[in-house]
Amino acid sequence: MPAYWIYKCNAKGHEYQRTYGDWAEVFASTEAQWWGTTKIVPELANARVGDMILAYQTDRNELVGTARVVAWKRQGPHKRLVLKPTRPIGVRVRGLKERSTRVAKIPALQPGPIRTLYPISTPDAKALLAAAGVHLAHSLPDSEADADRATQGAGFGTPAQNKLVERAAVNHVKRHFKNLGWAVRDVSFENRGYDLLCRRSREERHVEVKGARGEGQQFIITARELDAWIKDHRFILAFVGAALTAKPSLAFFPQASSQKEFVLRPLAYIAKRQPNSRARAGKRNVRRHSR
Repeated sequence: MPAYWIYKCNAKGHEYQRTYGDWAEVFASTEAQWWGTTKIVPELANARVGDMILAYQTDRNELVGTARVVAWKRQGPHKRLVLKPTRPIGVRVRGLKERSTRVAKIPALQPGPIRTLYPISTPDAKALLAAAGVHLAHSLPDSEADADRATQGAGFGTPAQNKLVERAAVNHVKRHFKNLGWAVRDVSFENRGYDLLCRRSREERHVEVKGARGEGQQFIITARELDAWIKDHRFILAFVGAALTAKPSLAFFPQASSQKEFVLRPLAYIAKRQPNSRARAGKRNVRRHSR
């Protein structure tokens, strides 16, 4: 069974560090790349192909995202760890620990000897990811109480409330990408199927923002947005939970593969009357009665 690891990086270059780096470099792309070598960090050899990495940037106190170990690359007597990013997250760990006693007790997040790769149990990893807004697929709520909680999602309040949530969510996502060095332009008025055009060097991301007053990950998505999610390899859906609070959560669902974590149900239909339909129906009735 694949194991979970917390892989900590620090970009400050302190004297006690054997190496330094910024996970933002890895998550700037969705391509597999090597990140770390057993020549400098021998304990990386404990990771196996298929294991899941929880990328933690300690100098920003940020759970940057998740990546999977996909290969090892030989480096003489040593080897390089090859990772493929699976999802950017971008959530402050300190806030997660403050909101969740379960997360606060995770051994890998406690003070202690400084290492790079920290084992984390599967239940603890799932608790940490859930606190960060990364959840497994779930069906729509069935009970009345669950339905009431689900209406905390985007688009289920009054028009005025929805506007406030949307504005707060977009601003939060803008700040997130700008802090990572991206140039951000709001293109929501252009009806492209996404809200933000983000560029950094040769990289480009198309970010559709969804916000909610609560943490329930339920939102309205238009046909154009869904089409972009399916077909646009640069597309990322950014979900901001508790958007109107001082500590919103942020989760990312990039590309078509992440749709598997959601159940898509039609919320409404457009009914367009066919031209002259009543006249045609009348003619059919006349023919019936004349027989």
